[in-house]
Order: sequence, then structure tokens, then C-alpha cells
Amino acid sequence: MRALLLLVVLAVSFPLHAAIDLSSNSGMQTTCLQARKQKPEQLRDDNEKVAYVICSGVDLLTDTWRWTIRQLPTLQLDSRNFRQQVRDKLEVILGKLQAARQILETVRTTKPLFVIHPGEWVLDLNGDGTITPFERHFFWVARRGNDQIAAFSGISSPASYYEKNFIRPVMKLDQSDVYWAVAYLNFAESALNMVLSYDFDPARKDRIHLRDANRVKNVAYPRLLEGIAASRKLRQSLLAETDDDLEWIGNPKQASSTFPLILDAQAFITWGATLEHLDKLARGKTLLGGTAAGSKPGVVPGWRSVDQSSATHKLGATS
Repeated sequence: MRALLLLVVLAVSFPLHAAIDLSSNSGMQTTCLQARKQKPEQLRDDNEKVAYVICSGVDLLTDTWRWTIRQLPTLQLDSRNFRQQVRDKLEVILGKLQAARQILETVRTTKPLFVIHPGEWVLDLNGDGTITPFERHFFWVARRGNDQIAAFSGISSPASYYEKNFIRPVMKLDQSDVYWAVAYLNFAESALNMVLSYDFDPARKDRIHLRDANRVKNVAYPRLLEGIAASRKLRQSLLAETDDDLEWIGNPKQASSTFPLILDAQAFITWGATLEHLDKLARGKTLLGGTAAGSKPGVVPGWRSVDQSSATHKLGATS
């Protein structure tokens, strides 16, 4: 009896970590079923945290998709009820994204986590009980380095179309991937908070008005800055990687990547310079297309311009 109780305690204490398998559709379904029983405060290690966020994202995607195609079309476009229900849904989505970001921000791993095979996952996005070719291939990504997606015409079947243009991504997740997700979550939160700071003008339905300036200043704006900061961490983390094993985004020395774009050394240089410009622009430390008090266009006096000859453009120097 004592041994049975011990097994029950262990099963309750470690329900997610022992079940993490995102390498197949059945594994994803089982893992996410366990994740739904967890609370964020119960997550014990980085593997559990990342798996929980992935499963929460899958659930959010499915729920939002079904709401968009089922409930949204039933709302009367020009009614106050329409605007409020859309706002309410956006607030729910925003809350889920914020919760995911806050969990990922606590992840600090120095070693790889686990391997995921998103291309094997199959979701009934619209909930009609059938799987369309679009749903079956939803998580596939464009073939690496493929600049043009071939037109569907002339291809025998939807399956052939996806096989020709896309691949099943396989990734061994690590800290760089966490930074990538945190950056995008910050940008998404910033955009949603900005949208929710405005509303249609009751007197003029063809106009919008600012309803919450504090939300722009104190929520949307900080999330934008944090998104840029996370992008800089991502770039530096990628450049510091020395392995080459099932990467999502690879650095110039890593060939094992399923990211559609090939990022060479020059791309990383441009990326770093762009982030430096964006950070200064967002903080009001430089101008966009203007001239200030005798300075060069786009540069505020006292702030160094970033150009191709700048030393900070060396690979890895610009964060």
C-alpha cells in the first residue's frame, strides 16, 4: 500500500516531464493532455516550462481559429456588441500570450532541451471532424533557401504541392529558440495592446479614437522595447553556438537548420545593425528620415551613426 501511494505521488508530482514527447502527433496529443492538467506554478524545470508553452500555444491556435470561422461571422459588423466581443477575444488572446512569455522568461538553460517534430502534428483547426491538406501540413515550413514557392497549378495533388515546396521541420530546442519565442511574444503583445488602446468613434464609425493613452505608454511601448532586447539576445546567443544539431535558426557556421531563410555572416551583420537602429529609434535617440540641428539625416547630434564601415558592424559586435 505504501509503495502504491508513492507511485501516485510521483505521478502527480512529475506528470508532464515524464510524458514530454513532441516527436509525433500521438506524442503531442498525449503530452498536451498532461500539460492541460498543469498549472504554471507547478512547472519544475525548463523542459516542462517549454513543453507547457508549446501545448498552450497549440490550444490557443485551435481556439482562436474556431472562434474566427464560427463565431466572428455571426456578429453584426457595425454593432457595439461586435466591437466589444472582438475586444474581449483579443484580451483573452493577449492574456494567454503574456502568460506564455512570462513562463519562457524564467527559462535559463545551458544545454539542449528536447526534440520536436511540428511537421508530424495534425490539428483539426476548424473542428469539423475531418483533416484537410491545409490542416495536415499547417506546421510544415518552406524548403530552406527556396526563394519561390511553385504555383499549385500543374501539380497533381495538394500532397504533392506540399511535398514539392515544404518540409517537415525537426528542431532540438535550446535557449536561442526560447529567446526567439520571447521576442515574438513581446512584439505580438505590443501590437495587440496598441490595437486595444484604440476604438471606433461612436459618432463617426469611419474613424477611430485613442481610448487609453496609458496603455500605449506603459504597456505597448515597453513590450516593443523588450521585443527588440530579446531579438538582440537571440542574435548573440545564436552566434555563440558551437554545435550543429537540428537547429531552428542557424548561425553562419551551422548547416543543420530548417529555417527557410539562409542567414550568412552578412545577414547577421545587417540584423545587428537593424536592431541597433530600431532600438535607438524606439527610444527617441535618432530620427527617421529627418534632420536635427545640423546633423546628418536620421542622426541626432551626440549619437553615433551606424554604417557599413562602423566597427560595431563586425559579426558579433552589435547585439
